Amino acid sequence: MIHIGKKLIVLSSLFLGLLSCSNEDPDPRVEKVGIEIQPSEPIVYDFDYKYQDAVGDTVTLSKNYFQANISIKNDNTDYGIVVVGFIIEATSSSTNGGIKTDNITIAPVDTPPYLLFVSPSVTSNYTINVGNLNPKAQGLSYSIKLTAKGYISDPVNPSIQIDRFSREFFFNAR
Repeated sequence: MIHIGKKLIVLSSLFLGLLSCSNEDPDPRVEKVGIEIQPSEPIVYDFDYKYQDAVGDTVTLSKNYFQANISIKNDNTDYGIVVVGFIIEATSSSTNGGIKTDNITIAPVDTPPYLLFVSPSVTSNYTINVGNLNPKAQGLSYSIKLTAKGYISDPVNPSIQIDRFSREFFFNAR
């Protein structure tokens, strides 16, 4: 009986030790970055959409797609934020049963080698076009996880990289 009690104490101590090691304090620089999307619940369209990208090439988004404006607010006073890309996971229930997740990456198409630089104490905007989503999504409804990835930069020069940056945001598109 005592032997089992000692094992439980040792296992409990190890478990608590693992928990304390895995809980890192969040980076205060990242915590000062906010993301908003407009509209708050983008409308999904079930037809193809053509537009010109930043280089002037015609891009066709196959149905289903949505468009949204992302506002990134940098409340840091000493650091800039550079968004190199957006990773989007669009999860939907299919009309033929099951769950499907579409993975879309939005990255720079030309120079500069990033999508957005947000100076200290500034809000910057970027419009995303997300297409080729599950055409059999029930009710054209998607749960979206958007991850902004990039780096913390010098407040004036976006090419000076200080540390990595990653921030997640969740919303629905219908």
